[in-house]
Amino acid sequence: MRLLVPAIGALALTASALAAELPNLVPTRDHVVTYTIRSGDDTVTVTNTVSAGGRLQRVDQGPMSMVLDGADGSGLMIHHEARMAMRLPPGQFPDPMHEPRRGFIEPGASVRRTGRDRVAGHECAVWEMRSPRRGDGVACITEDGVMLRGTFRDEQGRTSTMEASELRYGPVPASAFAPPPGYQVMDLPTGAVPAPRR
Repeated sequence: MRLLVPAIGALALTASALAAELPNLVPTRDHVVTYTIRSGDDTVTVTNTVSAGGRLQRVDQGPMSMVLDGADGSGLMIHHEARMAMRLPPGQFPDPMHEPRRGFIEPGASVRRTGRDRVAGHECAVWEMRSPRRGDGVACITEDGVMLRGTFRDEQGRTSTMEASELRYGPVPASAFAPPPGYQVMDLPTGAVPAPRR
């Protein structure tokens, strides 16, 4: 089953562009959020567990989980049915996926706040983004940095959407980002995955 970690990363709306007003893009509270993601003919449900500051994220879809460590771009791929986990070395994930202050809103892009909405029982601000290289998008983001809804169209006209159905705040234990007890853990063989292009 395909794990849509790239979708979570691409819809995380990290930013380096300077503007008079930007949404808070770095989560300030531990939380767990469940999304429905639609891209083309695919529709999946994923659960995203995030530590405050966004350094650690865990994405769960079906029998698979992926843990992303923003400190060095390393990760952990977990297959629950096989009771196995594979450690991915540092640098496996591109900057926008693991550095919450860089990325998808590039210099030259425009960002503006257009209103407010309520998604999954939580208030959020609606932001419209336009980028000449990466397409356009609209996102609803809470004041503490959680995206609750996003619709994005790339430069080729393809549309992806995500919407939260549930958001829970509360402490996330360190065990959420570690291999479950009893799982076989191995390291990804050197050279098995090419380094991402920067």
